[in-house]
Amino acid sequence: MRIRPAIIDDSTSIGQVVRAAYRPYLARLPQPPAPLAVDYRCAVANGGIFVAVIEDTIRGLVAVRASGPCFWLDNVAVDPVAQGCGIGRALIGYAETLARRAGHDHIHLYTHALMTENQALYASLGFIETERGREHGRDRVFMHKPLAARSGDNLSP
Repeated sequence: MRIRPAIIDDSTSIGQVVRAAYRPYLARLPQPPAPLAVDYRCAVANGGIFVAVIEDTIRGLVAVRASGPCFWLDNVAVDPVAQGCGIGRALIGYAETLARRAGHDHIHLYTHALMTENQALYASLGFIETERGREHGRDRVFMHKPLAARSGDNLSP
């Protein structure tokens, strides 16, 4: 697996991975998850999206952004055919490295309150719930993870 910055030509594949990854939540949530409404062509053009590629096929992505003093992990999505192979963990680790490289000592995220599997995964990776609240019509669980400095963080392919 290789993780690299997304390019415009990846936009269609990224949208397909996101739709497939979030499909299981559609019946559970009162409205579609926010990542389903993103224009991925525009998002890729704005930067901050990185893709996990296996044998020339995009199997996952992570979207990150810095906002003031915070570094946000906005989205992690893995193609269901590749789930359980460590792609999501690798993408989150990549995002943590990006955050450290940008000088941040925490990484922040939120997930829907009904996406309990995500909350358990994030907790297992060291994320701590900081609050719950309603934002943009969605019930959110906000989490953050302190980032210890690491020597040897390597982002090259």
